[in-house]
Amino acid sequence: MTTVAGANAFSPGFCPGASVTNVPGGGCVRDDNAFDAGLRLGYDGQSGHLVFGATGEFSFLSLVDSVTAFSTTPASYTFTRELNALASMGLRAGYGTERLLVYGAGAFARGDLDRSFATSNRVNTFVPTEQDDVWGWQVGGGVEYRVGAGVRLGAQYQWTSLDDETRYTVRSQGPAPATNPFLLANPAGTDLRRSDDFEFSTVRFTASYRF
Repeated sequence: MTTVAGANAFSPGFCPGASVTNVPGGGCVRDDNAFDAGLRLGYDGQSGHLVFGATGEFSFLSLVDSVTAFSTTPASYTFTRELNALASMGLRAGYGTERLLVYGAGAFARGDLDRSFATSNRVNTFVPTEQDDVWGWQVGGGVEYRVGAGVRLGAQYQWTSLDDETRYTVRSQGPAPATNPFLLANPAGTDLRRSDDFEFSTVRFTASYRF
């Protein structure tokens, strides 16, 4: 997107986080790590040392992810999304002994996202359009150790990717003058959106009971 003079309207750049001021020099508040808690149900079968099974999982969390763009106006444009809940269904397979299980896993996932947009631009009007369904996938692995009759303690690493590239759009339109960069690109207004999926890694400590 360019100005009337042909310069890049977003030449000040971007930052990973929510802006503190309307210029990059003011800095950005980076997103923090988050805790989650969930419930997992599944079924495992075993043939020799080969263990295979299916799992379903639902977890609650509060994971916030923001990104900010800066324009030459100067102005800031911050997209924020918060993952509140995550459900998944998948398969796992691994190597098991009498007490120890090492496994890899993959699953389809669906996330519950809240999204918001904030800007210091007071010239344009911004109209959001949102699609709620956010689907993706997970892959990871872990280890479990039997500490008693049916009781296992473990640890798991998981990578999650949710397809959120086109699920939230903000249209920038009038009443700014026709020389406004958003209107120069399209007199009816220009759509702003994030161009990245919602991706994050998780380290979990687990406790399970096998019937």
